[in-house]
Amino acid sequence: MPSSPKDLWTDAKDRFGLSRPEMFELYNRPFLQEIVDKRLPVKFTENPDKDEGYLNDEYLFLGEKGYVFDEDTLTMTPPKGRICIS
Repeated sequence: MPSSPKDLWTDAKDRFGLSRPEMFELYNRPFLQEIVDKRLPVKFTENPDKDEGYLNDEYLFLGEKGYVFDEDTLTMTPPKGRICIS
């Protein structure tokens, strides 16, 4: 039985036969897009720029949407002003 969030994620990935990119597209992207649409800040628990997994994928996705990362607070904030995000 999975005991940590990482174990739960791996268990779901394996159970449904999904690759890492497929898991990101299916679960992370819609959640992140909702955050972008609502222009909410994102607080990371560790520096995503130094991560080689999903945290870095999330960091890159938000950066593509104009979010700015503050390394001191580990927070990404939405762009200022009104812009079109595609």
